[in-house]
Amino acid sequence: MQHGDSRSWRVVVLPHIRVSDVERDRASEILREHFAVGRLRDDELMARLDAAQTARNWGDLQRLLADLPPIPGMALQPVPPPYQGPPKPPRKPGAPYSTAAWVCFGLGFVTCGVGWIPAIVFALMATSANKETDPEGSRLTRNPGAHIGGVIAGVLASLVAIGVVVDTAQPVHEITMQVIGEGGAEVRTVVDGDSESTSTDLPYSDSQSVKGSFGELSIRAQVPDDAKDSDQELTCVIKVDGVEERTSSGKGGCSADYEADD
Repeated sequence: MQHGDSRSWRVVVLPHIRVSDVERDRASEILREHFAVGRLRDDELMARLDAAQTARNWGDLQRLLADLPPIPGMALQPVPPPYQGPPKPPRKPGAPYSTAAWVCFGLGFVTCGVGWIPAIVFALMATSANKETDPEGSRLTRNPGAHIGGVIAGVLASLVAIGVVVDTAQPVHEITMQVIGEGGAEVRTVVDGDSESTSTDLPYSDSQSVKGSFGELSIRAQVPDDAKDSDQELTCVIKVDGVEERTSSGKGGCSADYEADD
């Protein structure tokens, strides 16, 4: 059953619940309104008013109005307002700057990191705007570095991720230096600017991995002057990824150089 606005459901009250003077007076007002439109005679009105003022519970009042129609806007029982849902939190003034910060952060991936610079600036502006209007409120305003730190951490994480991707995308080359011959020799190798010299027995072979592009490769071998066969023939070989790129032979020594094309 409804009273007043059909969209508002009345509160259900058990008949045995006691009423206050406010409810007794409300029932009396409703009875007088019914009298004014001719639904009650004078003697009926007086009898029901006396009963309303001496009513003890809701059942007493409801029996007085049981044969009368509801009057719009004059409900006997209180009518709660329609449920509006929880209030929406106020929009922070720094929200547009925060949105711009994350948009620029995303654009940084397609602008080689250039978009990350305005992302940090917008993050600073968002924190400043929120702090001015809410000096004691939210976690972000109590800790201004939280928002900025989030953007900066995202930038740093992205830089690390990009570095890992670039690093793993670089090819790894297998460089092999060889000297073919007998006896002993002084061998000097240069791989991408790193030089190494050693005295070793022949044949000699050394391999190492180089990531990405590399510079000049060279190998020099020389038979010592005091060797029994100082004029023996030596062959220097440079291999890249298993492919023989340079080979050179000579009596008493050899040399080979190789530089990859860009």
